[in-house]
Amino acid sequence: METMKQSNLLNFFSSTKKSQQNSQQSDYQKENQKNNQKISLDPSKISEENQYQQENPIPNFQNPNLLSLRKTKKIIDSEEEQEEQQLQKILKKPSPLKTPQTNNNNQKRKSVRFTEKQEKSLSSFSIESQNEQENEDFDEKYKQSSTARKSKQSLSTPKFGQKVTNTSENICEDPKKAAFEQLRDTTPLWALPENARDKQMRKKDHPNYDPTTLYIPPDDFKKLTICMQQYWTIKSENFDKIVLFKLGKFYELFYEDALISNKELDLNWMGDKMHTGFPEKALDRMASKLVERGYKVAIAEQTETNQEMEKRLKNKIGQKCIQRELVQVMTKGTYDINQEGNYDPRYLVCLKNFKNYFCLCILEHTTNQITISFIQDDLHYTNFKTLLCQIKPQEVVFDPLLVNNEVKKILKSGYLVPQLSPFPNKRNEWNKNACFSYFEQVYGQDKQLYPQVLQDLVNIRNEKNDIILETLSGLFSYLKSLLIFDEILYTARYQMQEDIHSQNSVLQQFMILDSQALQHLEILEPSAGFFSTKQAFDGSLLSYINKTRSPFGYRMLKKWVCAPLLDIQMINDRLNAIEDLQNISEMRDYFQKELQKMPDLEKICGRIYKYQIKQAQKNVVQYEDFSTIRLKEFRELLSNFQSSYNLIMSSFSQYAENFNSQRLKQITLISSQGGKLPEIAQLIAQFDNIIEWKSNKPYPKKGLLQEFDEAQENVKQIQQELENYLRKIQKMFSDNSIKYSPKYELEIHENHVKGNKKPSDFEFTSKTKQYQRFLTNPLKKLIYELENAQEIEKKELKTICVQIFSQFYQMHKTWDSFLHILAELDCLCSLSLVSFTLADGIMARPQIIKNQNSPFIKLKQARHPCLSSLGIKFISNDVFIGDINQTGEPKDQKNLILLTGPNMGGKSTTLRMTCIATILGQIGCYVPAQEAQFSVVDRIFTRLGASDKLMEGKSTFYIEMEETFNAVAKGSINSLVIMDELGRGTSTHDGYSIAYSIIRYIVEHMKCRCIFATHYHSLIDEFRLYYQIDFYHMACFVDQNLGKVVFLYKLKKEEFQQSFAMNVAKVIQNLYIHCWY
Repeated sequence: METMKQSNLLNFFSSTKKSQQNSQQSDYQKENQKNNQKISLDPSKISEENQYQQENPIPNFQNPNLLSLRKTKKIIDSEEEQEEQQLQKILKKPSPLKTPQTNNNNQKRKSVRFTEKQEKSLSSFSIESQNEQENEDFDEKYKQSSTARKSKQSLSTPKFGQKVTNTSENICEDPKKAAFEQLRDTTPLWALPENARDKQMRKKDHPNYDPTTLYIPPDDFKKLTICMQQYWTIKSENFDKIVLFKLGKFYELFYEDALISNKELDLNWMGDKMHTGFPEKALDRMASKLVERGYKVAIAEQTETNQEMEKRLKNKIGQKCIQRELVQVMTKGTYDINQEGNYDPRYLVCLKNFKNYFCLCILEHTTNQITISFIQDDLHYTNFKTLLCQIKPQEVVFDPLLVNNEVKKILKSGYLVPQLSPFPNKRNEWNKNACFSYFEQVYGQDKQLYPQVLQDLVNIRNEKNDIILETLSGLFSYLKSLLIFDEILYTARYQMQEDIHSQNSVLQQFMILDSQALQHLEILEPSAGFFSTKQAFDGSLLSYINKTRSPFGYRMLKKWVCAPLLDIQMINDRLNAIEDLQNISEMRDYFQKELQKMPDLEKICGRIYKYQIKQAQKNVVQYEDFSTIRLKEFRELLSNFQSSYNLIMSSFSQYAENFNSQRLKQITLISSQGGKLPEIAQLIAQFDNIIEWKSNKPYPKKGLLQEFDEAQENVKQIQQELENYLRKIQKMFSDNSIKYSPKYELEIHENHVKGNKKPSDFEFTSKTKQYQRFLTNPLKKLIYELENAQEIEKKELKTICVQIFSQFYQMHKTWDSFLHILAELDCLCSLSLVSFTLADGIMARPQIIKNQNSPFIKLKQARHPCLSSLGIKFISNDVFIGDINQTGEPKDQKNLILLTGPNMGGKSTTLRMTCIATILGQIGCYVPAQEAQFSVVDRIFTRLGASDKLMEGKSTFYIEMEETFNAVAKGSINSLVIMDELGRGTSTHDGYSIAYSIIRYIVEHMKCRCIFATHYHSLIDEFRLYYQIDFYHMACFVDQNLGKVVFLYKLKKEEFQQSFAMNVAKVIQNLYIHCWY
């Protein structure tokens, strides 16, 4: 699949160069035509692949200067001579990225394709020998490029959207067009979008073209500098990704990647080349921006130091260039993007579709949780859509041949379209035998060491488990291609998610809310309209109940609202918990206030788990001291754990014995007191004693690792020798003010070294206004020894970090349990606040009854919580469905309400209000009503609104029938069904017939609770004799003289067959006229 950036560039090139292509031909095009004319092989005698190669020969890219004039002693034909003259005129035009020269119109452009000398200039500053002085120079030049050039931006480095003010006819007026032309001129011909071929030398029109690779002609590759050979070796295997190439302390981007970074990251050009960069410490910020905009980012790091390169070259191994390797590929599903206020987890889904079965392996990267979901679905993929709606994956990985087109349409038509990552089965990536080899690589050959979920998959062999193993293999192979296999798999935790949508599920523990219910009831997000113009979640049920103060608490609450409880005992225990917290409201508020000060402990803990993976610790040269940074992060995590533990103990534990909720009592008492709160204080103290902190730097205690102790002692010894040498120099000049610079250069006052005073063995390096800096041979030797000793110390410190983090991970069950309890307490506090302190009216504790044969709902003075919380004046209503008095008599089983009333009268809001009341009650929250009683609801079905799905090729009527079928096919006696104006998507006669048939089926066969809103008033006459049906309408008042309708928004129990369409139309007309004037 072609990437976004390639297609955009190709479209631009085809438009901007069209006129030039019509008037002239390049050498490459002429040569390609000649090659095409030479084809004479019989296609029937060669394979399909060879036939394609014969039809699309590889162009000759051996000429290092693409548009340079040919210098030959042969006589040039007249036609070729004319072409050369045209090209020469083009070459006289200066580069649009260089400073305009208005007084010299004869200035010629340099070669548009880099020679070896130019590529050395492109890498900016002496790449092959990078020492500290060169890094300092690079630092200085980078600052100049990013600050001094800003004042000259309009002249030398135009950005997108800027205009060049020079009026010379030789200067390109459009900087965006100029940038693309410069890109086209400087990029090697074989890398241009229209010329690119994959590793198998296939063009883009070939059905098997691989956009991730690039073919580079061997002769052209040899002419590149060593460093650029490294770059193109990596880029050719990751042609669809943005490559961040490490040079010293900076990450550099070239050619097309530089153009993208200039636009997306606002980076300045490095000189007049297609070249940008940013410092090492800005990696997370820059990479996250690119990933969030849909790009995949490949990071190429230096994997050896200057000293290691010198040792390698002494042994005559390799080339004279610091080695670099690709160490990681970042995608939307595997990279944690820090967005303020957004605490949603980022899921990567690996998908396999087999007939009507779906297997999804869902990875949550920050916690390394892998959830396996195996779904048996219907023809409309209802359960698959529901799961996508709940988790909203950031990235979906699939084999294009193993997923049908309908599923692909669903993935592209969702509310939040994920990044689609086709991952073809080239080398048996989706193979169960490959999965077994991955298991052995991580856990060894002893299957008893496997996690329990994996043991069950391996030991119980059937078709379902084989499909799961193949999907897991696809996930593992994809992670391996991103170079994060070790980082994820060695700390992964597995969970098998039961298919709760299955009709045969007897262990159902949660209410089922499918994708239609989540969207129609606005559970997670508001629909497009009034509320979406405010805050992100304003108007949704989640925003109404979300009063959590921690990111991990919010994530747990989101799971609660998507899966309300069915167990009445658990519901009542949760209701008791929020009442207990209200009784100690001061401590509850204090707990949340202190919890709000803490970072996302769940994410930090997940990162620490990954730090212990030795295989994931690539031999990357980093100028930042990441071992110290990680130890500081670890210390902060332990400190927050200790504070959280003390917070629970001080806020709740002293009141635990008086709690009515058994669950709340368990999670606020430590294990020695009969509770489930882990006693982590002693564990934290053990880790605190391992490392001492002096001047905010870590110093592991002696004896922890002998190699580190020796390296640390060696560093101290060399530093003492440097001090001794400094005293010697001070004594020589009789000046104790002589000191070392940060790089151990001798800093001497210029009065001591003026003229002939400077000793002959003093090598001048730099100077300030009053001081000059020098190096001597003994000093150089000591500095070299110190650098080696510090490098060894840094490596041994990294080893100690791995050991510490490994010990921490061995106790991960304890830490995970503590975090789960902390999140649960935050959620309970949130529900307590919603039910009591922040309530906007009367709130009732729901009375939920387990009644299988006569389901009912009884709501008195109920309100829609989201509307009333937004300050909208809401008129409460009573809703009675079913046998509300629990008499058991058939005449009292009025399970269906046939609701009529005018448009804009409040019918749809009443339907939603009833459903939301049951959801709130079953998650353990008070209901906005005077009284709330109902029997357990196992599933909610909704048929609301009128919309189509163009991406899936479904009309409005098709969507209506799909949602209706879902209800009648999967509903039970304990379900709740709401339908609004069923049959509106077709003719009146057909719509009426459908509505009539569905009502009869629900009443006679399903016997579930249902509210059916309609404008087909004749249905009242049809069902007047059905005792199972009650007739309600939304009241309104009509002024007969003025023809004006006033909506009362009151639900009344009576038949009403009058239509108010014309009256409502007048209301809209008057409103429009009022707004217009």
